[in-house]
Amino acid sequence: AWPHPAEPRLRELLAARSERAGCEVAMEAFVRAPKHVLRFLQPGRLCLLEDASRGVSLGWGVLLGWRGTATSAYVGGASVPPERMRASELVLDVLLPCAAGAQALALAGDAPQPAPLHDPSAEAWVLPVRLSCLQQLSSVRLWLPDEVSSPESRRGVLHALRQVFAERRLADASAARQLNLRPLEHLGDSSPACKRAMGLLDAAVAREAQLDAELRRLPAVVLMDVGGETDGDGASGSNGAEASGAHVDGAGCGGAANGSGGATNGSGAGRPAGAATPATLVEREERLSRKQLLQQQAAGLATEAAGVACDEFGETVRRMQRVLLRLGLVDSERVVLLKGRAAAEVDASDEVLVAELLYRGFFNELSPAAAAAVCSCLVAADMEKIKRPQTPLPALQPPLATLREVATEVARVYTDAGIATDEAEYVQRFDSGMVNMVHAWCEGATFAELCDSCELFEGSIIRAIRRLSELLDELKSAAKAMGNDELFSKLEESCRLLRRDIVFASSLYVEM
Repeated sequence: AWPHPAEPRLRELLAARSERAGCEVAMEAFVRAPKHVLRFLQPGRLCLLEDASRGVSLGWGVLLGWRGTATSAYVGGASVPPERMRASELVLDVLLPCAAGAQALALAGDAPQPAPLHDPSAEAWVLPVRLSCLQQLSSVRLWLPDEVSSPESRRGVLHALRQVFAERRLADASAARQLNLRPLEHLGDSSPACKRAMGLLDAAVAREAQLDAELRRLPAVVLMDVGGETDGDGASGSNGAEASGAHVDGAGCGGAANGSGGATNGSGAGRPAGAATPATLVEREERLSRKQLLQQQAAGLATEAAGVACDEFGETVRRMQRVLLRLGLVDSERVVLLKGRAAAEVDASDEVLVAELLYRGFFNELSPAAAAAVCSCLVAADMEKIKRPQTPLPALQPPLATLREVATEVARVYTDAGIATDEAEYVQRFDSGMVNMVHAWCEGATFAELCDSCELFEGSIIRAIRRLSELLDELKSAAKAMGNDELFSKLEESCRLLRRDIVFASSLYVEM
């Protein structure tokens, strides 16, 4: 396991690599500039390609030639020199390793799929690629046979390309970068923008190398070269390339990579100790990269979820404000009115419906017992339903009908404001199954008589009456907020009739 102090330095290394990758992307524009790169687009040069439109890396290929598109060759009847063309108007003919079945896809009008260079089933095909897809242009060139139209000659070039990588000339990204053509030194682009971009890239590469060296010197890291030994037959690589009719020649960088020798001549020697990547460092980098990726994904999802939640919540608030405005709980400036203050006192039931009932004088003509009985409908949604309810008493039927009418109107206001509400389901929430039972209790019936009048368990009856008692207390507070002393007194009497006997005993063991 890594010691904790190494974590920040490793984060800096990953950040430096990310910065270096960004600088390399910026340098690609200078590499693709036709006025500088055209003279280096010689047959046999290695190039790294990427199809940005599909987000697909085409990998390394062998350049065979270039040409201008038919539409870009002439403008206004005058010939346009290639140097003045845009990168998207120049087409490269590149031999690339393609997945099996590439010819069938091409005949069907689809783009052939790229294949890894080391894939033994890869097929070699010459594909037209726009210059804008060029990522890197290497100083390494292959000596091509006289013609590459036959399958055998294409396979020979592909084999030679594999040998270049097998000989460790471009075995990793670092080695490939060292052999790339640089816009400033090789392509001759001396513009200030290119110099500035090149300076940023060199600084990023130096910073990455410094951090990498510091991490390698940590005691906790076991310096071991991954694959530092070869099996001794690396020398046969260049021979295989020559046998196929393709040769390696260094071009553009003074023969940095040539078939006869150079920095790496396929002798089977391992990488220098200073260039070796410790296995523990690689493993730790991969783990930290995965961790950072997951953290970025989590942060992105959290931001997206917060935005969705805020949007949904904000829209719900706006719709509910329309309901409150239409029913008179707030004014046009969203200031809470007296009716809204009364609704704010209610928590045990639908406060909007209760406020509407209060301001319509719903309880004015009811007796205290009838008021308590009808209020049982307002808490019915939280209580157990009576399966075979009795028909409400004749004196309670008119206020129950009024209650259903007001509930229907409120449901329609919700719907008109954009809050999805099932009108029938909303009205059914205020079930009248317990009105007779509560009315009988307020009239003095015993608890045993209540139990005989319905099939509810004793505990369910007690819980329903206690919940009703809470609602009556809230209605008293709402009446006080309205300044209606008469209604407050009536509800106070309803509470007195309701709170008696065993239902409100604090303990059955000490008060029986």
